[in-house]
Amino acid sequence: MTDTPQTPDVNFRIDNGWGVIDLDRPRALNSLTTDMCAAIDGVLRDWADNDEVSAVIVRTDNEKAFCAGGDIRALYDQSKDDPRGAAEFFRVEYTMNALIHGYDKPYIALVDGICMGGGVGISIGASHLVMSEKALWAMPETGIGLFPDVGGSHFLPRLDGGFGAYLALTGHRLSGVDCHYVGIADHLVEENSMTDLEKALMAIGADDLDDDAISDVISQYEVTKPSQLSDSKADIDQYFTAPGTLEELIKSLHDGGGGFATHTLERLDRMSPTSMKIALEQLRRGKTMSFNDVMRMEFAIASRVMEGPDFQEGVRALIVDKDKNPQWSPASPEAVSDDYIARYFEPLDDKPLDI
Repeated sequence: MTDTPQTPDVNFRIDNGWGVIDLDRPRALNSLTTDMCAAIDGVLRDWADNDEVSAVIVRTDNEKAFCAGGDIRALYDQSKDDPRGAAEFFRVEYTMNALIHGYDKPYIALVDGICMGGGVGISIGASHLVMSEKALWAMPETGIGLFPDVGGSHFLPRLDGGFGAYLALTGHRLSGVDCHYVGIADHLVEENSMTDLEKALMAIGADDLDDDAISDVISQYEVTKPSQLSDSKADIDQYFTAPGTLEELIKSLHDGGGGFATHTLERLDRMSPTSMKIALEQLRRGKTMSFNDVMRMEFAIASRVMEGPDFQEGVRALIVDKDKNPQWSPASPEAVSDDYIARYFEPLDDKPLDI
């Protein structure tokens, strides 16, 4: 590899036909920086043309987290004075996400522990997304004034029933078992089997390393377990399969009553009304869009979110001051007009995402 961006927060090696990406930023739970995304993107492009690499694996030694997301605090600090500059993180990240999604060689993600936001972005496009039971997965962006990005517009509306809209709006956290149940994870393994699985994959041998061999090894460790989320599926499908407008969804939950509806309303009440309306619109549009077109759309949204008030306020309330009392602007769904949301989706005149 030559002229490849490097960072001490992610390590790369070629081992027995495998290109290994090792996330190594433990104090930040492997949260992604611009440099990390650029380095991963550069190495993947090199490996795509390297005959020594037959497949790629992304993993970590961190016991707490696979990747907790992007470096939100850094984005917050930069966006206060330079929102367009802050948006450049998303340009680099989304370019990497698109590369992973369309990668020509097998790409295996071993997800153990926390996987949120940016962590979803480097795993959801894997040819084999393997999760352990203890994985903790979420797209919590509406709670900090962002939106479910990194391709959320593409994969969320393609989930069964109402799961996509439910996860996008509520930020509900899933276990690895839940992710396998809803179709996010391709494979589920027991918590104490991930290390053994990785060793077995690495032992395949460069001459035999292909998609079939990888699938055969994974199948030896794969398990199926019942998900607690199955108890809520009927409710999720009822309210979120065709939620309509945010106001209509909230009204239907009020009218429906019961424990699920009450709990869901409490969750929605904490989220940014603007972010929730963006999420509904991005899922509506993304359902029929290609992945690359989705990433271009999401970059336009992200660029404008960096300029708006809710991201600053959400991060302040949940991460900086930690008072957990964000003052959203506009403050209610009714105050967020269709025209206000539409401007987030307008193509960028200046420096759109080029993928």
